[in-house]
Amino acid sequence: MKHPDPRAAPATPIERRSDPPSPALAAIRAALSCQATPIVDRPVALDSEIGAATYGLRSSESHTLYADVPLTAIVGLFHKSFAPEASTWRALFDGLPGRGWGLETLASFEAQIGDAPFPAPSAADPLILRAYGGAVVGVNGIHRLVAAVCWLAARHGPRAALKKVALQCYRVNAGALGVMLDAAHRGDKIDAAYNADCETVLIRTHAPHAPRRAACWRVTGDGVSLAEAPGAATGGWLDAWRRWAGYRPRAEAGLHWQPVSDTVLAALADDRWLAEQLQTPRYVDVPR
Repeated sequence: MKHPDPRAAPATPIERRSDPPSPALAAIRAALSCQATPIVDRPVALDSEIGAATYGLRSSESHTLYADVPLTAIVGLFHKSFAPEASTWRALFDGLPGRGWGLETLASFEAQIGDAPFPAPSAADPLILRAYGGAVVGVNGIHRLVAAVCWLAARHGPRAALKKVALQCYRVNAGALGVMLDAAHRGDKIDAAYNADCETVLIRTHAPHAPRRAACWRVTGDGVSLAEAPGAATGGWLDAWRRWAGYRPRAEAGLHWQPVSDTVLAALADDRWLAEQLQTPRYVDVPR
């Protein structure tokens, strides 16, 4: 799923593996080996893989502030160019080049980040995150974000947080979120579909072993309405044949379905950390 983002920086090219070992990465690796750090084994998706549950359900209005962001809220990244197959923080960390990263980079992870430059070569622009409800995606500074999560998790455990990070926040469709939470409570599988404009338009839920008995909701405004599955009743013999042959109904043309994971859904729903900071900001200044 691709969508325009004026604040997103191009993916950083993969560094040459001939670079000398990074003292910072060695220290993080040692810290991880000494502590049980479940956070680093949590799944981390590409932003494009979870857009139907995040970007596609966003409100039109956004707020930008400096905020303290719990590590457990971060569920996606704009790219994984340095470790394309990695699916956890630990696996992503193993792919980091860390070129020119001295021990001073570790101090920057512990400090209030703000717009301070990252103390390493080729680090363009500040760390930028984006929140959809309580689910957070890394927008810029992906390499340092992966290292920071692993370092802070090893040092401070499950309650660790990044301090004073530039955060762009969107509310998500409350009705859609409620439908998905109810489905998850029943143990149902959940999928969401977005259209060519990257807007989520349908949500589908079904029991794990009964995909043909799916319930569908159409996403409208800040709510949802129960809908028939695309092509279920109005497609006639042609859509019946398409379903029999394993093709999607014509009404689904141009739609892209994505599964909604438990990790992403839990993060979407748990926005208390953000609501508190929107009501009472911890920092007076705002990102430029």
